Amino acid sequence: MAKEIKFNIRLNIDGKEQLATATTSIREISDAVNTCRKNARGLNDVLIDLNQFVESISNFADAFSQISSAIGGYAQSMAQTAQLTGLTGDELRELRGEAQAFATTFGADFGETMQAVNSLAKGFGITAQDAMHLVQDGMVSGANANGQFLDVLKEYPRYFKEAGISAEAFVAITTNAARQGVFSDKGVDAIKEANIRLREMTPATQAALEGIGMSAEAVQQALRDGSATTFQIMQRVAARLGELPASASEVGAAIADIHRHAQGPDRREGHQHHADSHDGFRTADSALSNSEIDAAIAAAG
Repeated sequence: MAKEIKFNIRLNIDGKEQLATATTSIREISDAVNTCRKNARGLNDVLIDLNQFVESISNFADAFSQISSAIGGYAQSMAQTAQLTGLTGDELRELRGEAQAFATTFGADFGETMQAVNSLAKGFGITAQDAMHLVQDGMVSGANANGQFLDVLKEYPRYFKEAGISAEAFVAITTNAARQGVFSDKGVDAIKEANIRLREMTPATQAALEGIGMSAEAVQQALRDGSATTFQIMQRVAARLGELPASASEVGAAIADIHRHAQGPDRREGHQHHADSHDGFRTADSALSNSEIDAAIAAAG
């Protein structure tokens, strides 16, 4: 039999204090304590389940946010690709996928990549898919050694097209210039400037050609009848410059008035600008001796 425990309880009933005696047992107290413990454990389990539920909701929200962001990015890149190229359906999805893979692999911006691809395609009149493949080939081959490959692709294609150079040769020239350590756009810019000046054939350009022993009239006639491209004229100019002393005034005039006009605040800066232009053009021209580029030019012709 469980041992009984008696204790007195002071009660206040209607303002009068009364003393009452209560009886219980150790078993009853133990049962009450166990019940309290059980209830406490149940409450703790409920709290744990609630915390897990809240954590699950939070994880789901994060995952949903990431999925929404990915879907939004996909939709945006699809729209951008379609807007630039005019492609639809499978061709659009395939090009967008290639551009995204390119951007991810090489750490490039997707928008910048598509702008470069679009400029190359429009500048040379080729498909966006072919342009994408040329961009990939150029990047793999080291065309971005100077960090400016995509910028060059966005700016120069139409000038190279006008000069009679194919898209394949353009990318090859850009790649070779980067490989040879031209850490700027000097090589391709020299070709752009020479193309513009030879087409315009200003009096200064005519005088520069005559100064290095080339007939300006013959050059104009060759460009008019299509027997030579501006780029082929540039190659002849480069060959002639190579025969003259670098310090010759005729060389400086040819570089300034055929490739670009030096505009430095003083004469020394102007001469340095001439030297930079000359080096850049020589780099671009020397790249053309590469058999890969020669083959590309022959195929285009």
